[in-house]
Amino acid sequence: AKASSPLSAAQGWQWLHRACTQLHLLTSLFATTSSTEKEVATKLRIKESSISSACKTIRSFLRLSGNSLFLKYQDRFDSLLQTLRTTLEPVSSVADASKLLMFIESSVNAKNIVPAYYRSQAPFMLDTAALTRYVDNERQMVATADKNKQTPFMVRVKELQIDRLRVIFNKLSVTVESQQAAVKSLLEKIIVSNKEGPEFLRYTLYKISSNLSTDCQEEFFNEMDEGHPLKLARVTCGLHSSMKELGDLIKAQFCKQCPLCIPKAAELGLSGEAFLADMGFRQKAGGSWEDKSQWLARMSKMLCTYCVMMLQPEQQPLSLADAWAWLANIINLSTPKHSATTTGTDAGPKPPFFTATALEVMLRVTAQELLRAYGDKFMSLLIIVQDVILPHMAEDAPRHAELKTFLRVFISSGGREFMSLFNKPLST
Repeated sequence: AKASSPLSAAQGWQWLHRACTQLHLLTSLFATTSSTEKEVATKLRIKESSISSACKTIRSFLRLSGNSLFLKYQDRFDSLLQTLRTTLEPVSSVADASKLLMFIESSVNAKNIVPAYYRSQAPFMLDTAALTRYVDNERQMVATADKNKQTPFMVRVKELQIDRLRVIFNKLSVTVESQQAAVKSLLEKIIVSNKEGPEFLRYTLYKISSNLSTDCQEEFFNEMDEGHPLKLARVTCGLHSSMKELGDLIKAQFCKQCPLCIPKAAELGLSGEAFLADMGFRQKAGGSWEDKSQWLARMSKMLCTYCVMMLQPEQQPLSLADAWAWLANIINLSTPKHSATTTGTDAGPKPPFFTATALEVMLRVTAQELLRAYGDKFMSLLIIVQDVILPHMAEDAPRHAELKTFLRVFISSGGREFMSLFNKPLST
């Protein structure tokens, strides 16, 4: 896997071929019979033990080297996995053969650069279409209600003052006392609206989630000051512990407004204003759009807050498993096979323009905790980022130099030197 290694990917490929051939011979012998039941039982135990040992070895090899072989051989590697799957099906009753079979099936079906070994650590992958529908439905309901202030519904909203949420958020600060007070006040609004009926509750929950996701995009919000994202994360956790539905809506709001939280690239074939709209660029009053630097600055604030939510020890809508899923997603999105190619014969495929910025923010917030939770598996993914994704990025891509420095220092020190986003900027 490493360029400096005395062993090459070609030698790994040869080893895997030989191991698969030997396993095929063992599985063929597994079906043979002999004259007495005692002899059959003895031979089957011997063969089952051999098959189990071979499957363990191959699975360990694929866990550690599957990424490198897939990058180099791609379709040939997929074909070999398909053959191996066919070999294992007759002996799936052997426990280790069954484990290897499940590993292979999920890797082949996922078609991802990150094998099932890594992806299995994440409990879910975000269904972006479902999130979009969820937020759009709630937004449509609220927009319809807000349009006519004279309806009985809105008159009652005004009477109960359940729309006066901005006052609560304006008082929110970095102190724990203000955060607890904000959670208490917002929960009181939720209780009042719930007593009035489901439409009032939906209205209130959407307004709260919208305020939380909007606050971290404002100019006064500084993502490099830990207190700013932390106050929103703590309020989110406090609300989620009392009402899970609200926590899910807040998560959906972040993913709807910030493609970096998923992460996702623009739909294929989009350009111009269609591309900008799909990626969440803001259109200004005069009809012009914010530029990439403004968009990246705003998205970085949202992603940082999203990451801090993952680290909170309290009950929350996000966890470290979401950070693991995020990392798997962006590696799949940014590897040469999956990213859109640039023009020019020597340019080669490039990851999305936001990749370096998104990775730098995510890793400088969560890397230390991910290393504690996932150990060597996490370091293996960082090596993929350093050796596979980083070389394909444009060197003038935003935050490229900072990401390169972070990876070099973190990997070479085995994670001991961690440069948090909330410390001073990286010196490149």
